[in-house]
Amino acid sequence: MRLLPVSLSLLLGATACVPTLPTGSDARGNQDSDSGTQSQADTGMMQNQMDAGMQADSSVTPDSGQQTMSDSGTMMTPDSGTMMNWPPAAPRPPMGTALNGPTFRTGWQNPHTLPDSINTVGWEDSSFISADGTTLYFGYSRLDFSVLVFEGRLEVQGPERPGHRGIEFDIYTGTINGNQWQVENLAVNANDMNFPEAAQGVDRNQETMAYIRFTDGIGDVYIARKNGGQWMPGQAIQGGVNTNCSEDNPTLSADGNTLWFDSDYEAGGCRGKDRRRLFVSRYQNGNWSAPELVPGGPNTTDQRWQPFVTDDGQWFYWNGEASDCPADACIYRAPKSGNGWGNREVVVVPSGDVVGLGEVSITADGKYFYFTYVSSEGPMRIQLNIGVAEAR
Repeated sequence: MRLLPVSLSLLLGATACVPTLPTGSDARGNQDSDSGTQSQADTGMMQNQMDAGMQADSSVTPDSGQQTMSDSGTMMTPDSGTMMNWPPAAPRPPMGTALNGPTFRTGWQNPHTLPDSINTVGWEDSSFISADGTTLYFGYSRLDFSVLVFEGRLEVQGPERPGHRGIEFDIYTGTINGNQWQVENLAVNANDMNFPEAAQGVDRNQETMAYIRFTDGIGDVYIARKNGGQWMPGQAIQGGVNTNCSEDNPTLSADGNTLWFDSDYEAGGCRGKDRRRLFVSRYQNGNWSAPELVPGGPNTTDQRWQPFVTDDGQWFYWNGEASDCPADACIYRAPKSGNGWGNREVVVVPSGDVVGLGEVSITADGKYFYFTYVSSEGPMRIQLNIGVAEAR
């Protein structure tokens, strides 16, 4: 069974690398260049194309004054005004059982599943660990992932977590409390069950969140802020990021002023769910810039989606398909190089019981590597959960 970068927003409203049912055809359309360069038509592509009825609020912006860094590697915390060493040592997360796979080619080892307080018989997805390693953000749906993939129908299997709205996706946090994860539903989730949310990323101070809200299977990027330490409902982002195509998997820089995401947009139309590319937008002078293709290595794989940039801004990670990947899709990375990114390398390959993985996030100290994975549970049975590996 082939693993494709299918945006599950087209099914229900989540994002993953999943086995797809055979269709008998591969409608890819026109092929794009692997150079990662931006065409003139694409450069100004996304201005003012937000879906009708979405309430964009220009006051919803990242707070660039939340933190200050010194040359000595210390940071001013926004709450206490005290200085702390950065990066802090991430706490060791509560873990479940050891995983049979995936294979890490560099950096990390000993992959484990997360325990039952995070992973259930339902559908966990869209994992993202905070830079300090204390808080895991993830999406959760009560639907049976395996039944959906192999039988094409909706079946409720997962438990009803506190605060969950309906059966589709809500965003949750899991906070490390001793040897346990304390799980909480977030206020960014819409009260209307017809608008599921997932695929979130936060800035270093966890004051700004970029996430996806799905409307009729189409994803748009939203920005949420904290008020008094509590997450508030978000608003659709301005700056032409959102289009009539499907945007997905947003992630933010440490200061919250750079946004990376994937989309199937191209000038003149949508490329289709299996032909996504990586884009970047910057918050400048009170507005988000028109998105551009991410330059360099990240846009050279045949397929590319689910970006993540390390807290220090030196490495770009993504999920992709290419000839140097021995599986159907691998996790890649590329180093910072000038104003772009250097040559790609394979970091993680699906293996053993892990037949697909993606949605990488790494603690600022580099010690813990979180990911979402698809595991084989027997004939016609797969499960989507969240795992973690530790530095060698």
